[in-house]
Amino acid sequence: MITQKELAQRLGLSVSTVSRALAGSTKLPPETVERVQGLAAQVGYRRYRPASALRTRRTGVIGLAVGDIDNPYFASLAHHIEREVDKVGLSLLIANSQEDPTAQEKVIGSMLAQGVDGLLLVPTGEASPLTIRLINQVPTVAVDRVLDGTELDCALVDSALAVVQLAAHLAQNGYFRPAILCGPTDTSTGISRAEAVAAALRRHFPDAPIPTGHVPHNPNLARAACAKLLSSNDVDALVVGGNMIALGALQCLQETRAQIGLATFDDLPWFSYLRPSLTAIAADPAALARAATTLLRRRINSPSASPKTIFQPATLRLRNSTTRLS
Repeated sequence: MITQKELAQRLGLSVSTVSRALAGSTKLPPETVERVQGLAAQVGYRRYRPASALRTRRTGVIGLAVGDIDNPYFASLAHHIEREVDKVGLSLLIANSQEDPTAQEKVIGSMLAQGVDGLLLVPTGEASPLTIRLINQVPTVAVDRVLDGTELDCALVDSALAVVQLAAHLAQNGYFRPAILCGPTDTSTGISRAEAVAAALRRHFPDAPIPTGHVPHNPNLARAACAKLLSSNDVDALVVGGNMIALGALQCLQETRAQIGLATFDDLPWFSYLRPSLTAIAADPAALARAATTLLRRRINSPSASPKTIFQPATLRLRNSTTRLS
């Protein structure tokens, strides 16, 4: 197995420079890091992490706890985070908290036991005392959602402009009775998305009741919640708070044959192939992954730095599900 010393000899560099380049040091010239990591990949070099951990007190492993890996949005986010982590010579450990606060506590505890250098957390539920104790033991960044009761660095999506544009689009297309079905109230996005959509809709539909519901990100539960909302209210447009809720809403509309407009948060590639194609507010998982990884590396290297939040703007993608053709 090739060693760092052999890499250094081939490149004409010191062993310490090679070691720092493999760790993704930001203090080295980018071309040096690229040369070292390029040769390492070419010859199949792998760091012996136990020995490295003894020297540096770091394992080179980052933990990622996602809400639900079955959700295509989170699967895409995990994919892009893995790519970002790999770029700086680190490894990623992924775990699924199943949108369950108790499972989340176990996941975080397990990652700490395995010695991760930092944690990227998509928070589920409220911050329990145990969760707070655990994340205080390791550099942690909240991703996509905030965790109330903590002062974590955050990488978030800013949907404000897209929501305003969506409300205006619905009004311009002749809708009069919009409704909202968002995620659970124990997640920050479940609350913030519903509030933002409601505020934007009220500007264009001041006399409409705008019924609002909340449901877990589960297609079956969303299907039932959508059916209940439609049976209890006279609705001609529905904005839902995520792609798993959208799937349940699509099932409901197919079964009830309700002819209403539909828009969702969290765009997916296949939404454009539906008939009608589905209007969506699209986050940028790649940009969110870069922001989250940057924040975590900053926190690892500067533990006492003030908390920082990075917002990545979302984009409204208008499609036929909300466009009334003249």
